[in-house]
Amino acid sequence: MGPPEPPLAVSVPSAGEAALPPPAQAPTSESLQCFLLGPGTSITEVDRWGAAIAGTGVTQASVRRLDQETVTGYRVMVPAPSRPEVMLGKLAAAGFEGFVTDKGGRGPEISLGLFQVRANAERLRTRLREQGYAATILPDREVRKTPWLEVHVSAQDLSGAKAALVEKIPGAGPEWRDCRRGSAGRD
Repeated sequence: MGPPEPPLAVSVPSAGEAALPPPAQAPTSESLQCFLLGPGTSITEVDRWGAAIAGTGVTQASVRRLDQETVTGYRVMVPAPSRPEVMLGKLAAAGFEGFVTDKGGRGPEISLGLFQVRANAERLRTRLREQGYAATILPDREVRKTPWLEVHVSAQDLSGAKAALVEKIPGAGPEWRDCRRGSAGRD
């Protein structure tokens, strides 16, 4: 058994002194929320977002490449009956050009045009319907790997990170998607 330890000195503020608040604690990993920022058009763009929010209490984990379905065009379609060549002839006589396709396993259909702008596809569909054809618009889709930036941030620092991004890169408008839920939301 060694010598007794000396008593601890405790400082008590006097009536005129104010007690100092305890020092702020750094956020723990449990208090951080995970967000994905994206989709980016390139890894360079996502890296710029990361640089813009650096120093705002955000921890950057990594760049992820996620599948992103995008609409690449709008196809105007008419159902093809048992003899599609007869329907093609009727359409040609009415001033429409098309071809028979079996895209997507829906059975034979007649494609009358592929448009990048939906409004143009809608105009053609309207003209076809005015002449009695049951035209529909089908979006052409493509799945691409797009970069997303994974970040971890406290609820307290989130608004500052969003503000820093908008201030440093005007026009940047990535989604801030919750990692756990996978839900998307624009801010």
